[in-house]
Amino acid sequence: MAKFLRLRAQADAVLEECLLKQKEAEEVRLRETDSANRIQCFYRGCKGRRKARTRLFAVYELQRFYRGWRDRVMVAKIAEERKQQIELAYFNSAATVTQKLFRGYRSRKYVHSFYARKEYLAQVLQRNEDMRRELQLYAEQQMAEEARIETERLEAERQKLACKLHHLLSTRSARGVFNG
Repeated sequence: MAKFLRLRAQADAVLEECLLKQKEAEEVRLRETDSANRIQCFYRGCKGRRKARTRLFAVYELQRFYRGWRDRVMVAKIAEERKQQIELAYFNSAATVTQKLFRGYRSRKYVHSFYARKEYLAQVLQRNEDMRRELQLYAEQQMAEEARIETERLEAERQKLACKLHHLLSTRSARGVFNG
């Protein structure tokens, strides 16, 4: 019991010390609360920023995937259109060549037949030769006519000249035995 009494005597000192410690703890508690709040605020801010950054990177990743997919689809569409254009150009050129060959065949077979053309050219050559002969004959007739006209003109001129020079003849001689 002695112990208890000793402890009882110290109880007031312990109580005072306890109150003092409690008062000091209360003063420190506000600072510690502020510090804890700041630490928690900083931690939550870091955590929130990390979460926002993670979400932002996730958004970037989704955008990257979407844009990649969209561009691949667009490139595939462009490639398909280009392929169709090339095929269309090829088929158009093939159709053009086919049409050209068929038109040539049809033209040679039905429109401009080789044998009909050969016959036509033979007729043209024959008409040409006939025309040349007729023109040659006509030219010869013209030359003969011009020569005849020139001869008549010269004869008429000679007659005219002879009439003018009749006084130069002294006498007319009759045919005789010796000039005969």
